[in-house]
Amino acid sequence: MSEVINLAKGNGDDHVYEEAACILSSRLERRYSFVINNWNRPLPKTNYPIIFISTSDETHQMPNDMIERDDVAYIFKQYHPMSNIDDVNSVIYNRKVFGIPLCHLKGVKNLNIPINDRSLDWTFMGQFDPYRRVDFKRFVDQLEENKRLRYKCLWYEGWNNGIDKAEYSSVLNNSKVALVPRGSASRETFRFFEAMMCGCAVVGVDLPRVEFYNKANYTKIDNWTFAADEINKVLQDKTNLAKLSQDAYDWYEYYCSPLGLARYMERRIEK
Repeated sequence: MSEVINLAKGNGDDHVYEEAACILSSRLERRYSFVINNWNRPLPKTNYPIIFISTSDETHQMPNDMIERDDVAYIFKQYHPMSNIDDVNSVIYNRKVFGIPLCHLKGVKNLNIPINDRSLDWTFMGQFDPYRRVDFKRFVDQLEENKRLRYKCLWYEGWNNGIDKAEYSSVLNNSKVALVPRGSASRETFRFFEAMMCGCAVVGVDLPRVEFYNKANYTKIDNWTFAADEINKVLQDKTNLAKLSQDAYDWYEYYCSPLGLARYMERRIEK
């Protein structure tokens, strides 16, 4: 039987990967060593060819040193390799390397609240980045002036330094629209996945041209200056709002649940 070695415990983003690896290890005829680890840490000695699940490399580098190793069969990498992290079309492909969804941080939960029953029209809770989110911060400040919309907004310093996961989950699950700006380094962000998992209608930046993002149904924003009209359109059409919510649930289950992620990886291995 294959082995699963999780060296990224405590990161908060390893739990779905470990479950998916356990599921996949029982589905494959060939034996592998699934190794979950940060991108820049050494791989251990293993009993079988390695399937490396690489985390935390927000620079979207191609893991050339791993590709050249004979004992590494496949690499499933957070933050798919790109030649330019600001150009969503600059994705780089390699026969060994595949992008993998970030999924959600441990402790964030889906409470299955129907979207039209939710108490908040929009929400944003996250850090202020003076380099990447200046225009977004200006937009949110203006959006808060619209007193017809109910919202929750919380800015804080540093990554993952806000409210606890239970309160964060409660707010997200009671929000119709989740605002999703780019991450501090990459365009990708855990917020996108957590909002989709909770069935929010995501309004956010365009994301890299990889399969799982291409299949996601969300409202793409090129310029936050003009985003208020898009948010109002989403909120006013309750039928479409419900569809966006259901599509988000379905997408997350298909690509990001442990079983969905295992099947996603299996499809790449079998190519």
